[in-house]
Amino acid sequence: MNILVVGMLNSIHLVRWVKQFKNFNNIKLYIYPLEPVIPHKDLRKNFLNLVNKEKNIKIIKLFPNIEINFFFSKILNTLTLGVFNLLFLYLTIKFIKFKFVHSLEISRSANLCLIIKKFLGNDFPKWIVTNWGSDIFFFYKNKFLKNNIKEIINLADYYSAECHRDYKLAKKINFKGNFLPCIPNSGGINLSLANKLRLVEKPSRRRIIVIKGYQDEIGQAINAILAVDKIVDKIQDFKIIIFSASPIIKDFCKKIRLSNKIQLEIIETNTALSQKEIYRLFSKSRIFIGISKSDGISTSMLEAIALGAFPIQSNTSCGNEWIRNNISGFLVPWDDIRIISNKILRAINNNILIEKSAKLNWIVIKKKGSDINIKKIAHTFYQQ
Repeated sequence: MNILVVGMLNSIHLVRWVKQFKNFNNIKLYIYPLEPVIPHKDLRKNFLNLVNKEKNIKIIKLFPNIEINFFFSKILNTLTLGVFNLLFLYLTIKFIKFKFVHSLEISRSANLCLIIKKFLGNDFPKWIVTNWGSDIFFFYKNKFLKNNIKEIINLADYYSAECHRDYKLAKKINFKGNFLPCIPNSGGINLSLANKLRLVEKPSRRRIIVIKGYQDEIGQAINAILAVDKIVDKIQDFKIIIFSASPIIKDFCKKIRLSNKIQLEIIETNTALSQKEIYRLFSKSRIFIGISKSDGISTSMLEAIALGAFPIQSNTSCGNEWIRNNISGFLVPWDDIRIISNKILRAINNNILIEKSAKLNWIVIKKKGSDINIKKIAHTFYQQ
């Protein structure tokens, strides 16, 4: 059975999704890159041999060599203003018989597939559309994107998301196909590794506050940093680590008191942490802070609560489907720095809250977040 996955070749979320199908003999999974990019390092290093014809996971490409393929694909796509990418996708779908085309993310991947779907009509394979984080919840409110998203949802045969919230929204947009199970888009938590690391140091004894560093149209790390800066005099014995930091974050931190008052470490986006490194970081952290205008579950939050870090997550995510507000975490407005600051102080000053939340969150992760169980559910996506 041939499956075509269309997505961002440099995305760790795509890597973790396709990794679940490694050596799964029932299917041959092809990845079509949304744009010419060098594949994520984990896609090449850990499990995907791009020249071994016996592997069941392939990348659609012009040339066997990745660097040459990237170079020429980028030139062709630039010269043709993106027409080459469309034509190559059309020919791929036309000449390889796929049972499913699976769009990982709506605003770009599904939008690209929509053009081919409208052109091929009934000759287009069964179409699975997977909602990533903010696809419907945030972008559907944009008047320039609304009609496209609506058309995609109306034409898709199958829909999946990691939030029950988004299934309700898809129904409102008049989705008529079949819903697939609600599971994390990037796979589950490695329970054996997480359990080993989370027990090394009690959460209440940890002295690290870790902040997700995305700052863009959706990510609002600066608000999290300002919230910490506001109370910096009260957290002198804590270290602040900002991971996956957008370029603007490093310069911003130089302009506020934080950098002079407290130990601060910034891990930029170009320093991609492995899953094991992320787990180790969270296993040493007392508090995890993730602030954004919109989100799905937030993979980082799931990893954080699995490792015993207390989550302070913006209430624009669907964190409420995993944590209990004021009991096993805090759900906060993304734009209220005062509230975020107050919640950080509460989490710092209440050891009982920290220990209780770690126990409650581990129970939830074991029940809903096991990578083994989620992998089994993911395999059912292509058995419809």
